[in-house]
Amino acid sequence: MKVKIVDLLFFYLFTAAYAGGGVRKPSFTVELKDGTTDLPSFSIEHSHCGGEDDNEDVTVGCEYKFGPSCLSPLPKSVWGRYSRKGKLDTWLFDVRVDAEVDTLLENVDVEVNAVNNPVDLSCTLLATSGKGGSLNSIDVCKGYPLGSGNLYISPSWDYKDSSGSLRVEHITDDGTSMEWLSSAEESRVTYSRSIGNHRISPSITTDGNVSFEVDLETSADSSLSSYVCKDEVEVEWSDREWTATFAIPLQGKTIAGTNVHIKREIQF
Repeated sequence: MKVKIVDLLFFYLFTAAYAGGGVRKPSFTVELKDGTTDLPSFSIEHSHCGGEDDNEDVTVGCEYKFGPSCLSPLPKSVWGRYSRKGKLDTWLFDVRVDAEVDTLLENVDVEVNAVNNPVDLSCTLLATSGKGGSLNSIDVCKGYPLGSGNLYISPSWDYKDSSGSLRVEHITDDGTSMEWLSSAEESRVTYSRSIGNHRISPSITTDGNVSFEVDLETSADSSLSSYVCKDEVEVEWSDREWTATFAIPLQGKTIAGTNVHIKREIQF
Protein backbone atom coordinates (compact mmCIF):
# COMPACT_ATOMS: atom_id res chain seq x y z
CA MET A 1 0.00 0.00 0.00
CA LYS A 2 1.55 3.28 -1.13
CA VAL A 3 1.39 6.13 1.35
CA LYS A 4 2.23 9.67 0.31
CA ILE A 5 4.49 11.83 2.48
CA VAL A 6 1.75 14.42 2.96
CA ASP A 7 -0.57 11.67 4.21
CA LEU A 8 2.04 10.48 6.71
CA LEU A 9 2.51 14.04 7.93
CA PHE A 10 -1.25 14.56 8.27
CA PHE A 11 -1.59 11.25 10.12
CA TYR A 12 1.31 12.15 12.42
CA LEU A 13 -0.18 15.55 13.33
CA PHE A 14 -3.47 13.96 14.35
CA THR A 15 -1.98 11.03 16.26
CA ALA A 16 0.38 13.36 18.12
CA ALA A 17 -2.37 15.86 18.92
CA TYR A 18 -3.56 13.90 21.96
CA ALA A 19 -0.70 15.50 23.92
CA GLY A 20 -2.74 18.72 23.94
CA GLY A 21 -5.44 19.30 26.54
CA GLY A 22 -8.87 17.90 25.79
CA VAL A 23 -7.81 15.73 22.86
CA ARG A 24 -8.41 12.04 23.32
CA LYS A 25 -5.90 9.53 22.03
CA PRO A 26 -6.73 8.56 18.43
CA SER A 27 -8.10 5.05 17.87
CA PHE A 28 -7.18 2.84 14.91
CA THR A 29 -9.69 0.19 13.78
CA VAL A 30 -9.29 -2.80 11.47
CA GLU A 31 -12.36 -4.91 10.64
CA LEU A 32 -12.76 -8.34 9.03
CA LYS A 33 -16.19 -9.16 7.56
CA ASP A 34 -16.92 -12.59 6.08
CA GLY A 35 -13.28 -13.19 5.21
CA THR A 36 -12.75 -9.76 3.64
CA THR A 37 -10.75 -7.03 5.36
CA ASP A 38 -12.38 -3.62 5.33
CA LEU A 39 -10.25 -0.55 4.74
CA PRO A 40 -8.63 0.47 8.05
CA SER A 41 -9.84 3.66 9.71
CA PHE A 42 -8.80 5.93 12.54
CA SER A 43 -10.73 8.51 14.52
CA ILE A 44 -9.86 11.41 16.77
CA GLU A 45 -11.98 13.41 19.20
CA HIS A 46 -11.56 16.69 21.08
CA SER A 47 -13.56 17.87 24.13
CA HIS A 48 -13.71 21.24 25.86
CA CYS A 49 -15.53 22.35 29.01
CA GLY A 50 -16.59 25.97 29.55
CA GLY A 51 -19.39 28.29 30.54
CA GLU A 52 -20.36 29.18 34.08
CA ASP A 53 -19.13 26.54 36.54
CA ASP A 54 -18.03 24.42 33.57
CA ASN A 55 -21.67 23.63 32.80
CA GLU A 56 -21.08 23.42 29.05
CA ASP A 57 -19.23 20.72 27.14
CA VAL A 58 -18.34 20.69 23.44
CA THR A 59 -17.00 17.62 21.64
CA VAL A 60 -15.98 17.36 17.98
CA GLY A 61 -14.52 14.42 16.12
CA CYS A 62 -13.86 12.87 12.73
CA GLU A 63 -13.13 9.48 11.19
CA TYR A 64 -10.67 8.86 8.36
CA LYS A 65 -10.56 5.87 6.01
CA PHE A 66 -7.44 4.55 4.33
CA GLY A 67 -8.02 4.25 0.58
CA PRO A 68 -6.52 1.59 -1.70
CA SER A 69 -3.36 3.65 -2.18
CA CYS A 70 -3.23 6.24 0.61
CA LEU A 71 -5.02 7.99 3.43
CA SER A 72 -8.04 9.92 2.21
CA PRO A 73 -7.39 13.68 2.21
CA LEU A 74 -10.85 14.34 3.67
CA PRO A 75 -12.48 12.60 6.64
CA LYS A 76 -15.16 10.01 5.93
CA SER A 77 -17.46 11.38 8.63
CA VAL A 78 -17.57 14.16 11.20
CA TRP A 79 -19.58 14.67 14.37
CA GLY A 80 -20.12 17.27 17.05
CA ARG A 81 -21.83 17.32 20.43
CA TYR A 82 -22.92 20.15 22.72
CA SER A 83 -24.09 19.56 26.31
CA ARG A 84 -25.33 22.07 28.85
CA LYS A 85 -26.57 21.73 32.42
CA GLY A 86 -29.42 23.93 33.53
CA LYS A 87 -29.59 25.84 36.79
CA LEU A 88 -29.58 23.71 39.94
CA ASP A 89 -28.69 20.72 37.71
CA THR A 90 -32.38 20.19 36.97
CA TRP A 91 -32.10 19.84 33.19
CA LEU A 92 -29.32 18.46 31.03
CA PHE A 93 -29.54 19.31 27.33
CA ASP A 94 -27.51 17.40 24.77
CA VAL A 95 -27.32 17.93 20.99
CA ARG A 96 -25.31 15.72 18.64
CA VAL A 97 -24.89 16.01 14.86
CA ASP A 98 -23.40 13.34 12.58
CA ALA A 99 -22.67 13.64 8.88
CA GLU A 100 -20.93 11.82 6.07
CA VAL A 101 -18.58 14.24 4.33
CA ASP A 102 -19.74 13.16 0.86
CA THR A 103 -23.31 14.22 1.68
CA LEU A 104 -22.54 16.96 4.20
CA LEU A 105 -24.70 19.57 2.49
CA GLU A 106 -27.60 17.18 1.86
CA ASN A 107 -27.97 15.02 4.94
CA VAL A 108 -27.04 15.68 8.58
CA ASP A 109 -28.38 13.52 11.40
CA VAL A 110 -29.39 15.42 14.53
CA GLU A 111 -30.12 13.95 17.97
CA VAL A 112 -31.48 16.11 20.80
CA ASN A 113 -31.73 14.82 24.38
CA ALA A 114 -33.25 16.56 27.40
CA VAL A 115 -33.05 14.95 30.84
CA ASN A 116 -34.53 16.10 34.16
CA ASN A 117 -33.13 13.84 36.88
CA PRO A 118 -35.12 15.24 39.85
CA VAL A 119 -38.45 14.30 38.22
CA ASP A 120 -37.03 11.29 36.30
CA LEU A 121 -38.09 12.60 32.89
CA SER A 122 -36.24 12.37 29.57
CA CYS A 123 -36.97 13.13 25.93
CA THR A 124 -35.10 12.15 22.76
CA LEU A 125 -35.72 13.67 19.32
CA LEU A 126 -34.15 12.41 16.09
CA ALA A 127 -34.19 14.54 12.95
CA THR A 128 -32.45 15.03 9.62
CA SER A 129 -31.41 18.47 8.43
CA GLY A 130 -30.21 19.69 5.09
CA LYS A 131 -31.84 18.83 1.76
CA GLY A 132 -35.10 17.01 2.46
CA GLY A 133 -34.78 17.52 6.20
CA SER A 134 -37.43 16.05 8.44
CA LEU A 135 -38.37 15.12 11.99
CA ASN A 136 -37.82 11.36 12.27
CA SER A 137 -38.94 10.29 15.74
CA ILE A 138 -39.60 11.41 19.30
CA ASP A 139 -39.37 9.34 22.47
CA VAL A 140 -40.42 10.34 26.00
CA CYS A 141 -39.69 8.40 29.19
CA LYS A 142 -41.14 9.10 32.65
CA GLY A 143 -40.21 7.21 35.80
CA TYR A 144 -42.32 6.63 38.92
CA PRO A 145 -41.30 4.99 42.22
CA LEU A 146 -43.13 1.68 42.61
CA GLY A 147 -42.52 -0.91 45.30
CA SER A 148 -38.84 -1.81 45.60
CA GLY A 149 -37.98 -0.19 42.28
CA ASN A 150 -39.19 2.13 39.55
CA LEU A 151 -41.83 2.00 36.83
CA TYR A 152 -40.93 3.57 33.47
CA ILE A 153 -43.49 4.54 30.82
CA SER A 154 -42.07 5.40 27.40
CA PRO A 155 -44.34 6.38 24.49
CA SER A 156 -42.66 7.01 21.13
CA TRP A 157 -43.69 8.09 17.64
CA ASP A 158 -42.03 7.41 14.29
CA TYR A 159 -42.89 10.21 11.85
CA LYS A 160 -41.53 8.37 8.80
CA ASP A 161 -43.76 5.33 9.30
CA SER A 162 -46.56 7.26 11.04
CA SER A 163 -46.57 4.64 13.77
CA GLY A 164 -46.21 4.68 17.53
CA SER A 165 -45.20 2.31 20.29
CA LEU A 166 -45.44 2.10 24.06
CA ARG A 167 -42.89 0.58 26.42
CA VAL A 168 -43.68 -0.09 30.07
CA GLU A 169 -40.90 -1.44 32.27
CA HIS A 170 -40.51 -2.12 35.98
CA ILE A 171 -36.96 -2.37 37.36
CA THR A 172 -36.37 -3.51 40.94
CA ASP A 173 -33.48 -2.44 43.13
CA ASP A 174 -31.63 -5.72 42.46
CA GLY A 175 -31.74 -5.12 38.68
CA THR A 176 -34.55 -7.56 37.82
CA SER A 177 -36.87 -6.12 35.18
CA MET A 178 -40.14 -6.88 33.41
CA GLU A 179 -40.78 -5.06 30.13
CA TRP A 180 -43.86 -4.85 27.92
CA LEU A 181 -43.42 -3.34 24.46
CA SER A 182 -46.43 -2.78 22.24
CA SER A 183 -46.51 -1.49 18.66
CA ALA A 184 -48.71 -1.81 15.58
CA GLU A 185 -46.74 -4.90 14.44
CA GLU A 186 -46.64 -6.91 17.68
CA SER A 187 -46.42 -6.88 21.47
CA ARG A 188 -43.52 -8.41 23.38
CA VAL A 189 -42.91 -9.24 27.03
CA THR A 190 -39.33 -9.58 28.31
CA TYR A 191 -38.21 -10.78 31.72
CA SER A 192 -34.60 -10.04 32.66
CA ARG A 193 -32.70 -11.21 35.72
CA SER A 194 -29.08 -11.16 36.87
CA ILE A 195 -27.46 -14.32 38.20
CA GLY A 196 -24.12 -13.33 39.69
CA ASN A 197 -22.23 -11.44 36.95
CA HIS A 198 -24.42 -12.96 34.25
CA ARG A 199 -27.82 -11.96 32.89
CA ILE A 200 -30.58 -13.92 31.15
CA SER A 201 -33.52 -12.33 29.30
CA PRO A 202 -36.25 -14.51 27.75
CA SER A 203 -38.95 -12.85 25.59
CA ILE A 204 -42.25 -13.88 24.06
CA THR A 205 -44.40 -12.08 21.49
CA THR A 206 -48.12 -12.10 20.79
CA ASP A 207 -47.39 -14.35 17.78
CA GLY A 208 -45.91 -16.96 20.11
CA ASN A 209 -42.30 -16.36 19.06
CA VAL A 210 -39.84 -17.03 21.87
CA SER A 211 -36.28 -15.66 22.08
CA PHE A 212 -33.49 -15.76 24.64
CA GLU A 213 -30.68 -13.32 25.32
CA VAL A 214 -27.79 -14.30 27.59
CA ASP A 215 -24.93 -12.05 28.72
CA LEU A 216 -21.94 -13.71 30.39
CA GLU A 217 -19.19 -11.67 32.02
CA THR A 218 -16.25 -14.07 31.88
CA SER A 219 -13.76 -11.58 33.37
CA ALA A 220 -13.30 -7.87 34.04
CA ASP A 221 -12.24 -7.28 30.40
CA SER A 222 -14.06 -10.09 28.62
CA SER A 223 -17.73 -10.83 27.95
CA LEU A 224 -19.86 -13.16 25.85
CA SER A 225 -23.42 -12.42 24.76
CA SER A 226 -25.81 -14.47 22.66
CA TYR A 227 -29.27 -14.01 21.18
CA VAL A 228 -31.38 -16.93 19.99
CA CYS A 229 -34.70 -16.81 18.13
CA LYS A 230 -36.41 -18.98 15.53
CA ASP A 231 -34.74 -17.16 12.59
CA GLU A 232 -31.21 -16.47 13.80
CA VAL A 233 -28.50 -17.07 16.38
CA GLU A 234 -26.16 -14.17 17.20
CA VAL A 235 -23.04 -14.45 19.36
CA GLU A 236 -20.73 -11.57 20.32
CA TRP A 237 -17.44 -12.05 22.13
CA SER A 238 -15.50 -9.04 23.47
CA ASP A 239 -12.01 -9.24 24.96
CA ARG A 240 -10.40 -5.86 25.58
CA GLU A 241 -9.73 -4.37 22.11
CA TRP A 242 -11.06 -7.40 20.23
CA THR A 243 -14.72 -7.86 19.23
CA ALA A 244 -16.00 -10.85 17.26
CA THR A 245 -19.61 -11.20 16.07
CA PHE A 246 -21.15 -14.34 14.59
CA ALA A 247 -24.60 -14.20 12.92
CA ILE A 248 -26.09 -17.57 11.97
CA PRO A 249 -29.36 -17.43 9.97
CA LEU A 250 -31.70 -20.38 10.51
CA GLN A 251 -34.20 -21.96 8.14
CA GLY A 252 -36.13 -24.40 10.27
CA LYS A 253 -33.49 -26.82 11.56
CA THR A 254 -31.01 -25.91 8.82
CA ILE A 255 -28.16 -23.39 9.13
CA ALA A 256 -28.41 -21.07 6.12
CA GLY A 257 -24.89 -19.65 6.50
CA THR A 258 -22.62 -17.86 8.94
CA ASN A 259 -21.60 -14.20 8.87
CA VAL A 260 -18.43 -13.37 10.80
CA HIS A 261 -17.33 -9.87 11.80
CA ILE A 262 -14.05 -9.34 13.69
CA LYS A 263 -12.87 -5.91 14.83
CA ARG A 264 -9.69 -4.78 16.56
CA GLU A 265 -9.32 -1.28 18.01
CA ILE A 266 -5.92 0.15 18.85
CA GLN A 267 -5.53 3.13 21.19
CA PHE A 268 -2.38 5.19 20.62
